[in-house]
Amino acid sequence: MKNLLTVSILFFHFSLTAQTPLALFPDIQVSQVKLVENNVTRLCYSTLDSSLYYLTYDGNIFKVTTAGNPDLLVSSISDHGLQTCQGMVIEDSVIFISGNNNVDSAYTTGYIMKGILQPNNTRIWSVLAETVPYETAQQFDHFLSGLGINATHDTLLLCSGSRGDHGEVRDNNGLFPNTRNLAITSVVLQIPLTAQGLIIPNDTTALDAQQLVYARGIRNTYDFAYNTNGEIFGAENSGDRDHEDELNWIQRGHHYGFPWMMGGTDNPQQYAWFNPAADLLINHNSGSWNQGAFTNDPAFPQKPAGLICDLPCRDDGPGAAYMRDSITGNTYDAGAINQAIYSFTPHRSPLGLVFDVDSALGGIYRGNGFVLSYTRGDSTLAGFSKLLSPFDDHSEDIQLLQMIKDSINQSYSFTSTRIVSNFNHPIDAVLLDTSIYVIEIGYAGTSSLWKIDFPKAVNTSVIENTSEEIKLYPNPCKDKLHLQYNSAGKNSLVTVYDVQGRNLVMNEMEYSGNTTTLDVENLAAGTYVLEIRNGDQLLRRKFVKK
Repeated sequence: MKNLLTVSILFFHFSLTAQTPLALFPDIQVSQVKLVENNVTRLCYSTLDSSLYYLTYDGNIFKVTTAGNPDLLVSSISDHGLQTCQGMVIEDSVIFISGNNNVDSAYTTGYIMKGILQPNNTRIWSVLAETVPYETAQQFDHFLSGLGINATHDTLLLCSGSRGDHGEVRDNNGLFPNTRNLAITSVVLQIPLTAQGLIIPNDTTALDAQQLVYARGIRNTYDFAYNTNGEIFGAENSGDRDHEDELNWIQRGHHYGFPWMMGGTDNPQQYAWFNPAADLLINHNSGSWNQGAFTNDPAFPQKPAGLICDLPCRDDGPGAAYMRDSITGNTYDAGAINQAIYSFTPHRSPLGLVFDVDSALGGIYRGNGFVLSYTRGDSTLAGFSKLLSPFDDHSEDIQLLQMIKDSINQSYSFTSTRIVSNFNHPIDAVLLDTSIYVIEIGYAGTSSLWKIDFPKAVNTSVIENTSEEIKLYPNPCKDKLHLQYNSAGKNSLVTVYDVQGRNLVMNEMEYSGNTTTLDVENLAAGTYVLEIRNGDQLLRRKFVKK
């Protein structure tokens, strides 16, 4: 089973260390829903029965039940026949899963299986699409992984990940001499939802003729998610060299650089001058280094002339932005010195990408994105990654992504902020109303489902300036706003929102008696809402800045 230990993004580090997630902002609450089964790969929500479902790597699909009760097994390999599963989508009453059979053999076959709900609550499973058998690499096979659905709900988007780590030859113990990536790998495929038994060829011309390729040049896009503009993004990890992990705006017909570029950095193995022994971005604890996969490689395929590759989304920090200097070999916090990167600290393995598409969340979270990071970077804990730990980035968290679109250059950047820490290998997430549900892979009884509660968006149009519990003066104000709150306590949380419901000021306030003063000099002229949260009490009042 050696191959399974390197599949995808090394999900199965053995960890006996349990952690309790910690909210890093006072307006976020974290609670454990329940323990779940091990080897989880996906978490989905069904609108049909308003329930959460999760998929395990070995093909079991569970419906989440109430705390203290075992989750309900609704389908298994005996029903759908898929041996290794990495993707799941629920659309109305239908479950779609993706993965591969015979991953330890010379040839593997990838499948999308379709399970249609029957009146008796069983499912009839059939093959929506399958690949022709194709050559495995024996190590660093990523297979069929991320599965999503397009905005019009008529097409599945499927990642067929790279064959190998960084474009190197992988001959599978001599079976396939000089074989690197294939036509069917390192692509995002588009498969009609109405397909039945579609055969996916391993041939570039045939794939293009059938219009089955959505995008090329990806390594392993494990998660797809739509933002508020209806644009689809994908999160993926880069290889064993210290390239940034990526967040990409996935557009039809675009190329995302692999194997010539990962993160914002060129893959040096494509160049004749490459000397891997002198490359300080190669960690000698990595599997690729120990297998001799980093080489001076004259036969490395050259980037096609005129090929335009999209850079990943730019991270302007401050979170998840550690890098290694290629000259000194030292790691450093790029976010702390305002150095942009593309997109995340190497080896974080970003997963569980979600966006607040309904703008239901309040404050700084409204309309923004969120991403988990799977890899354990804390070297004091069991199961830590020797690739990530030198960066002093503990990972295993939720990063808030405040996205900014550059319409002129057709690109996105974002600021990243760590808002919840201390997960135990979080692997997927679902955003429902004002809560993000996070599922961990865990081992030895540590796999958990967590609920992360966020503030609700403030509808400023219905806020009246009548609350007698709060006195604001002067109102309108200029530089200072005095706040009198008769029930005030030392830990009252005071938040100021603009008329779009965006959080502008958030402080834990201490009072002299029952009065405090807010500095509003830097606020633009306009109407705002002041909110006080004290325990279970929540009060709001409008004020005007002159």
